[in-house]
Amino acid sequence: MEVKFYDFIEDSLIKFVVIVSRFNGKWVLCKHKERNTYEVPGGKREKNETVRQAAKRELYEETGAVDYNLKSVGVYSVTGKTRVNETGKESFGMLYYAEIGGFEPELHYEIEKIVFMETLPDSPDSLTYPSITPKLIEKVVDMGFVTTREEMFEYVRTNPDTKELKKDLFFVCMQMILIIEDDTELHTMVKDYLVSEGFETESAFNGQEACELADKNQYELVLLDIMMPQMDGLTVMKKIRTNSVVPIIIMSAKDSDSDKAFGLGLGADDYITKPFSLTELVARIKAHIRRVNQYS
Repeated sequence: MEVKFYDFIEDSLIKFVVIVSRFNGKWVLCKHKERNTYEVPGGKREKNETVRQAAKRELYEETGAVDYNLKSVGVYSVTGKTRVNETGKESFGMLYYAEIGGFEPELHYEIEKIVFMETLPDSPDSLTYPSITPKLIEKVVDMGFVTTREEMFEYVRTNPDTKELKKDLFFVCMQMILIIEDDTELHTMVKDYLVSEGFETESAFNGQEACELADKNQYELVLLDIMMPQMDGLTVMKKIRTNSVVPIIIMSAKDSDSDKAFGLGLGADDYITKPFSLTELVARIKAHIRRVNQYS
């Protein structure tokens, strides 16, 4: 059984969600009524569901969680035959991490019970997916999700050799993203999704406002529309590039190869065309910030 991890993948290919979860410092595992093994919450994505909607539904159905903080970790894939993949071909899912604060008093779906464990069961036979689950949990731990922000900063401060840790520090620290977009509906949708993923945001709805914010603040990444009032996005990018190498992702309805090449040639780090998947957008944001952290 081979498990891989990706920065992003086409949204339509994501068929599964897994939510590695903790409650009061312990792992949350589920026991299905028809099985004698334990597994982390998760399942198949239903038709017309967003990936995040699927994760929230599965977390509720399998644990009864009603109070939680849900964050995406990244895309994973599994190659090999499993109970839910008889062909053995590579299948893709989204891995999430949830800190659960409270549950409903009773379970209402196919799960018989949930248990809280300090560590995974010693016997692999106790897990429904013994060759997959440990790797997904290890990924969550490696990315720093189960360490508090304060603990992470203290560790970095007191340990000189923390280069590897700093690579993924942004996953447990609030990162500031500047959203430059004059379409208020799209702006709000992107902002709300980023906040739900653990980012902080600041907003600019025209080019002049964007330049003023970029001049006085530091950001981990800039999301930039091209067609805006007062000053177009390409002019804004030129001004930002005079004194900053912050990653810039252009968000534009212009989808020709020449438009993309022109924007990238002027200094953008990435180009995503509207309409786009919010899941893919966040994956691209994380990939760019991770890359900056690796070489800072």
